[in-house]
Amino acid sequence: MKDPKAWTALALAAMAAGGMMTLLACANQAATRTSSRALRPASTPSLQDRIAHGLAAASPPADPASVQARDAAADKLARLTDLLISAPSEILWGGFEEKKGYEPAAYRLTALTPLVWAKVYLSTFMFSGAYEVRREGRFTVLAAAAKFRDGLDAGDYPYPFWHSAQKWQAYVDTTAVLLVFEENRLIAAYRQAELGPSPAAVKHWDGRWRWQDTQGRAQPRVALYSYLLSSANPYAASLEAAYRRLAGSFRDQSCFSCHGPDNRAQADKLFLLNFPNQALAARHTLAAMLRGDKMPPPDAKTGSAGGIPNARVRGELIRLAEVFEREADRALAFEREHGGTGD
Repeated sequence: MKDPKAWTALALAAMAAGGMMTLLACANQAATRTSSRALRPASTPSLQDRIAHGLAAASPPADPASVQARDAAADKLARLTDLLISAPSEILWGGFEEKKGYEPAAYRLTALTPLVWAKVYLSTFMFSGAYEVRREGRFTVLAAAAKFRDGLDAGDYPYPFWHSAQKWQAYVDTTAVLLVFEENRLIAAYRQAELGPSPAAVKHWDGRWRWQDTQGRAQPRVALYSYLLSSANPYAASLEAAYRRLAGSFRDQSCFSCHGPDNRAQADKLFLLNFPNQALAARHTLAAMLRGDKMPPPDAKTGSAGGIPNARVRGELIRLAEVFEREADRALAFEREHGGTGD
């Protein structure tokens, strides 16, 4: 439905009428299986119930092109305590496939810090309030009916999703966000899509992951630390400087050719290093990987043994990675201690 006002009215009416299962029926065919049973405590709401209500309150239906509504949702989701406290130091994020099920090991997923995932990615979806909680093997799954904000400007997305027409279509056709818990620990999140009646409008991609707008401002704006961190964070500037130095060295070593959204190396767990706030997920592993000379990995096609042969260059990269880790930890700790939700 293209009319945002009509979609909003429909979603709210469905919620008021108790249309939870109707909205989720197409998004969740697994609900009919015997392994899928609703977990609906009669008295005390479960963690998943509280999160579902929190999602709807933080990011309700609105005009999909409204940047104000998205930014307001981002701020609220970044403080949705039940959601982020349930998450470990990282969230694995990607598209759901029924045949693969819910086990993260079956997928190639992007690793993100909980704060970045909630504020930068999850805020691109709107939640009507319709949801279901069920068991899937050893997992508890919260399926929340969702609609993608497909009318935002290019710089309002974490990166150009339309670099792949298939990926952009999958985001546009999202009908639910699936949160997968293991013993109340949020381990993965998937977007579930139902093929729409017509192809999404194609956005042109010029091949650049990052760019400057006509006013000379860095884009995507939501990938910057200035979007993620509060203006009072005293470590924002030092973190920005640490990332810039590290990114420059990574660029010299062609690290971004593998650690970009197109995942050329086909990593099972993808760390996006070419976007400032999304690179935070790798902060605790970069120095260790470099010390072990495991970056870049061996390449059977070229016969490359992997690693960085120049010891001086590798040593400098390790030093820069350690500074980045320290400044990132300080910045996220400030957010956590001052009302934010750093991981």
